[in-house]
Amino acid sequence: PECSLDFNAYPYSASSSCLVADNFTYVDWRGVSGYPCCVDAYVAFGKALALKVNQSGGPIFLEKEEIVACSQPFTQAHPELQRCYFNELDRTQTGFCYNTTIDDIRNTLGKQLNSLQTICNGTLVVERSNMGKSEACRDCYAMFINATQILNSLLGGGRNALTDIPDCEMALLIAMDASRIRDSQWVDSLSTCLVYAQMNNHTFEAVGAVIGLIAIFLLVIVLVSHLKKIPKTKEGKGNIKLNGEHGSRLVKFSSEEILNAMNYTSPWAFLGEGSTGKVYKGKLPSGQYIAIKHICKDFPKPEAFLMEITTLSKIRHNNLVSLLGFCDENDEQYFVYEYCANGNLSQMLLGLKDKVLTWEQRVKIAYDSPTNILLTESMEAKLADFGLLRMFKIQETKVYTDVKGTMGYLDPEYASQGRLTCSSDIYSFGIVLLQLLSGRRAIDFDQSHRESLLRKAHRVSQANPIDPSKFADPRLNGEYSREAFEILLKLAVLCTAPSCQGRPRVSEAYEEIYKAWTISTGIHL
Repeated sequence: PECSLDFNAYPYSASSSCLVADNFTYVDWRGVSGYPCCVDAYVAFGKALALKVNQSGGPIFLEKEEIVACSQPFTQAHPELQRCYFNELDRTQTGFCYNTTIDDIRNTLGKQLNSLQTICNGTLVVERSNMGKSEACRDCYAMFINATQILNSLLGGGRNALTDIPDCEMALLIAMDASRIRDSQWVDSLSTCLVYAQMNNHTFEAVGAVIGLIAIFLLVIVLVSHLKKIPKTKEGKGNIKLNGEHGSRLVKFSSEEILNAMNYTSPWAFLGEGSTGKVYKGKLPSGQYIAIKHICKDFPKPEAFLMEITTLSKIRHNNLVSLLGFCDENDEQYFVYEYCANGNLSQMLLGLKDKVLTWEQRVKIAYDSPTNILLTESMEAKLADFGLLRMFKIQETKVYTDVKGTMGYLDPEYASQGRLTCSSDIYSFGIVLLQLLSGRRAIDFDQSHRESLLRKAHRVSQANPIDPSKFADPRLNGEYSREAFEILLKLAVLCTAPSCQGRPRVSEAYEEIYKAWTISTGIHL
């Protein structure tokens, strides 16, 4: 048969990657195999598919015979394109999304698709040269990956068929293009963002600093109910001794004291930035180091600020970063926290620190429980910013704009239904557990092969026998308990099941972590 696609609206032109020496590097573009030179061809092919389904409807992908005819203009345009796998766009391939239609995707994702398109609108104002550093592109890519997981789960009847996610990625991209195929600027900005997100080895260098876990799952479940029982007072006063250990009252600092603490070094020692503000290292006259968070301007009214910090000051737990004091002067607001010398878990796992976590330390962190997971000098895990999202009163309807950088850690069912449960915390904990085991990001922007972290974990855990070396962080150099590793890997896979019905209860997860801890250390707690 003749090719029914129109390549004139979005013509293909050979990219520089077809000429460079490393063009034999194997890559994957939205689940379609090939080499760097193939990516622009796949993008042009996908846009032509989007144009067709926009005009005539029907299945997104083509029949096998038509794929051969439609790929000829590309293979004739450049000899390197003869090595591309256009046949993987054949709708007779096995997978939940190969024989799907745009209506199937719209009906399956519903409001999730609208939210995804709204988020990706942010890429319109980003210059192509800056796309690799763009927060707007990062948010678009993260939500795109999350949507494909939801799409795959729902089209697959709730089964944990993680290996079929790639074809859903390409189907979703074509569906998004088709919805606005006449808007060439939007279509081009979307594909440019996804290309940079996947192909650029240095894309989003700070991705490890925005992991932003929902919770250390066991602790938060207990503390949420505890918070509801604490009576709120009208004022947050107190100039008691600052020790971070005892008492329920906070030190009220003046703005001068805050600035003096941060001025102990010049320039200020910047520690990081989250959705609620920037954090700096400070030093008190006593010599004690502290962490000072300068709250962003979107904070609630002063009354709400004082009521909330009074509530938070009453909560003390070994795995919560202690709130020591605050400042509320001259329209500027600060929180003063205990200082955690080893930074956050993300930095330690992703190689942003010189140290490498040992196996025992990783199991202990799992037992205690990544930028809001901080590590003390003794490698004790502590959750930071507990209560701040409640303070900002983030609404479920705003989750996609307010929970920035967390899409890889967000419960797929929350993204589709807008409802958080204890099972959502279990899912987030499972993602952290996978990172502890592998030392990899949940969403790997420089990934050059087909498997995501979740898919690889699922595949390795199903092998008999399990080979931990295929998933373990290579920096461990094999120094871990094989038995404990298998326990935690299987637990992580269960925790990240697409449906909440397939996830373990808190008590069940706790038992497995405790078992891994005792096997690894010989210590019974």
